[in-house]
Amino acid sequence: MLASDGFRDLVDDARGVLVDLVSHPPPLENSSGLVDLGLTDIPYFEISQLTGAICPIDDGVYRPGLWIVLRDMKAAPKQSLPEMSLEHARVIVEEFTRRLGIS
Repeated sequence: MLASDGFRDLVDDARGVLVDLVSHPPPLENSSGLVDLGLTDIPYFEISQLTGAICPIDDGVYRPGLWIVLRDMKAAPKQSLPEMSLEHARVIVEEFTRRLGIS
């Protein structure tokens, strides 16, 4: 029971961190030397899915896992995401894993 409570806490913490990061995404690295005034077509992500599971791996070892699906509400349906959206998703995921101390 203690493990499942701890896992629920992890999922709750993950949800809080992800909501914050989607609402206030980290800035992109800017190697051009230009200042980003936020006037570009920045993706607007929504959290489509955030679920967790504890899965058996080997020899009775169980690992927690999170399934996260972000959706860019500005992206064209049934098209690949633009490079800018992919880069924003990448920095969100990097900051997410850093804040939670997971990989």
